[in-house]
Amino acid sequence: MLFDTIQTFKRDLQQKSASLKEKRHTVSEMISEIQQKEVQKENIIQKIENLKEEQAKRKELIKSQNKANKDRLRNLQKARLVFQDHLGMEIRTIQGKTQLVKGEKLQFVFRHIDTADPDSAYIITMGIKDGLYQIVSSEPSLKCLAVLEKQLQETNNLPAFLANVRKEFISQARC
Repeated sequence: MLFDTIQTFKRDLQQKSASLKEKRHTVSEMISEIQQKEVQKENIIQKIENLKEEQAKRKELIKSQNKANKDRLRNLQKARLVFQDHLGMEIRTIQGKTQLVKGEKLQFVFRHIDTADPDSAYIITMGIKDGLYQIVSSEPSLKCLAVLEKQLQETNNLPAFLANVRKEFISQARC
């Protein structure tokens, strides 16, 4: 009987040992899984922080670009007044009929060209296509317009182009 009791205890001990070993293995797997989840969590948190920093930088960039654009617009308004009042040049935006072509063309109206009729308008209309300036029309027509347009596309110097157009209009008016 004592022998049977010892055998029973040994079997119970072996079963409990096996059960404990299995539970330890399961706990070990769970701990490993939890550690992996923690690493994933840290990676995700780091990505979120990086995205927040990136978003803040973009927001600041947009803010500074908006400020710069406002400053440029203010300077352009001042320049427009100088051109309009002193040089007799007016800049008009040609509105398209659809939203797709809205504001694609600018019209430069020169006055004070012909001394006999200072209010007469000399007009050049232009737009931008594929990043290049393109002359749409000129009234009155200028013979050297293609050469001036080519120079504008090469140099991208709009003020010089407008000065040359004005000179050509003056030259043509005197003939």
